[in-house]
Amino acid sequence: MREPAESTPSHGKSRVPARMQRWKRPNVWLGAIIPSLLLIFALRGYSLVLLEITIACGYAVVVHIALFLTGYSYFAVFFQRRESPRRKEPPVEVQEKRVIFACDDQGESIRCYRDSCGGAWQSLRTRHCADCATCRPNFDHHCAFVSNCIGQDTMKPFFTFLVWAAVLLSVALVPFVPLEFRSMREVVRTTWDTAELEERWWSRRLSWAGGPVWHYAGGLLLGYRLYQKTAHERPLLVPDVTTRTFTQDGITYAYDVPLYPSLAVPHLGTLAVVFFALFITLIALAMIFVIVRNTRLGTSAIQIERTRLWRSQDGVKPVYDARVALWVPLDAERQAGQGAVVYVEPDTPLFDLGPSENWRRVMGEKWWQWFVPWVPR
Repeated sequence: MREPAESTPSHGKSRVPARMQRWKRPNVWLGAIIPSLLLIFALRGYSLVLLEITIACGYAVVVHIALFLTGYSYFAVFFQRRESPRRKEPPVEVQEKRVIFACDDQGESIRCYRDSCGGAWQSLRTRHCADCATCRPNFDHHCAFVSNCIGQDTMKPFFTFLVWAAVLLSVALVPFVPLEFRSMREVVRTTWDTAELEERWWSRRLSWAGGPVWHYAGGLLLGYRLYQKTAHERPLLVPDVTTRTFTQDGITYAYDVPLYPSLAVPHLGTLAVVFFALFITLIALAMIFVIVRNTRLGTSAIQIERTRLWRSQDGVKPVYDARVALWVPLDAERQAGQGAVVYVEPDTPLFDLGPSENWRRVMGEKWWQWFVPWVPR
């Protein structure tokens, strides 16, 4: 057992350190920007996937179902309440010290005085989120993608959001990856074989100002621009066309235009959507792995970080005591209020009921319930 750090909370109060103004916190302004970008991406991606590609009915049904479940799960987390804790006082059994509860070094229940919590009682797995300015039960982490905390009420819809987002993006990318690969190949060929780019970019020293990345990325961007200028001289990558007509001076004229303009000619916008979709898919898959692992272990992201910090201080007196102080009553029936403060190291599996039981308690009893956001856990 290690000695606790010199500074520990006293009298059941959470210490209130000097805090950064909320609007200056990165998660706050990222939480305002990222959802807007996701909305733009969703609208643009929808128009590309369902409005610019001839698709079978089954493909459209799968995309719409995945889109609905993704959107439902996302907004179930996004609109989760952020108000201050309603319950200020601990339960009677905690006040009388007849049960095990999180406490300070004096054996008093912990209260939070940060932001607008106003001395609200903090249970064992409750943490104060500085980004949301309130306490959260079973706090795991704050996610800027959904501009909210992931915890007791949001863990399952957040998991279903990740699962269905990965399914939606994977299905949507099926027709796009081959097209974008062919588009990039044509642009690269144009980039290397065009005398205009040789004169304007490759032969200039300025093209090396930002190093090799700037040199080749800049050439690729100019290649896209040049390709679009000369697109009328090149065959369409997607040859489907539609005929349009207009009437002038009593004479009707007909002309052909690409049926899918964003795909017939290489566009940076389409490339950006595809790369962003791949990026989001990889993030979703990584987060799914983390949530499945942590849930089955009965732990949380913040608990893992506390454990890493504790182990990194092994052999030295800790600057920050990551242990949990618990009040343990001696005899709850006969000697109310009699007990001792026990320090538990953060790597102790206090909440591990076994992988299967841990998972069922968070995600649901039946396998199909794991993927339905509105079925209660």
